[in-house]
Amino acid sequence: MTCRMAGKAPRQAVMKDYESTTYRQKVQQQHDNLSPSYRRVADFVMGRYYDVAFMTAAQLAVAADVDTTTVVRFSQRLGYPGYPELLQDIRSQVREELYAVYEPAPLDSRDPAVVFKTQIDQESANLRQILVHNPPGRLQTLVAAIASARQILFAAEGDARFIAEMAASYLRQRGLAAAAVGADPRQLAVALSHLTEGDVVVGVCGGEEELIMARCLALARERGCRTAALLGKLDGQVIRWADEVLHIPSGPTDSSTGLVALTGAALSLVQAVAAVALLESEAARQQAVHDAYRYLTDHSSRQDQP
Repeated sequence: MTCRMAGKAPRQAVMKDYESTTYRQKVQQQHDNLSPSYRRVADFVMGRYYDVAFMTAAQLAVAADVDTTTVVRFSQRLGYPGYPELLQDIRSQVREELYAVYEPAPLDSRDPAVVFKTQIDQESANLRQILVHNPPGRLQTLVAAIASARQILFAAEGDARFIAEMAASYLRQRGLAAAAVGADPRQLAVALSHLTEGDVVVGVCGGEEELIMARCLALARERGCRTAALLGKLDGQVIRWADEVLHIPSGPTDSSTGLVALTGAALSLVQAVAAVALLESEAARQQAVHDAYRYLTDHSSRQDQP
């Protein structure tokens, strides 16, 4: 009996040591022995763990180009019961790193440093939540719709007007036809009168004048335009008239707080649009060159040639 118990002690000690290791250590210990699909998951987790901390198993599977079952089995290969336990370990590391960046001594709540840090923490959480609430497929569809438009009109309400102007200016500087307009009915009427099928209207919604934004998108749709909306809530009138939606959640703070996440989302969106438009433009140029070359070198039929 003594010998059998003595034989178990080392194994229990090993298991306890293994359970105390972090997910990074576990991956490093097993990396060379992982299958190619497991290794893709491991490399993504190791390289982008801040993103993974806000991903479901399905979202991680898409990002690593594997199926969801592989993500679950990868977690179990590392010794976790499932993906939720691996995710908990990843989030623990993220929290530790965030607190390590700046961990001040307790300050009076009236201290500006407290207010500043609270706002930064809230906005960081809001920005991360944008990725959680908007799966890659939705983002790809939204970007493609805007990038392929003949004209792009950003219509914004209240304080979001400056965000719309920045977004439109960014695209104009990169050769796209983009404009911005506020929620004034007369200005909106003039801007919408110039739009036709093939154009897109993007409503940038801060939540102050929802009715006019809803009517703007409704009229744009009647004119044959594609419609999109950047908005914080999904239970209002605007979403009824938006073909594509970018959901921008915000924390339980004052209305101005959401503008930071709204700004970040809008500028990230137009950067993606500009990148796609550039690729499409280059592809069209190469196709035009190819077609011209074929015409010039095609000797099979010469009746139309000079």
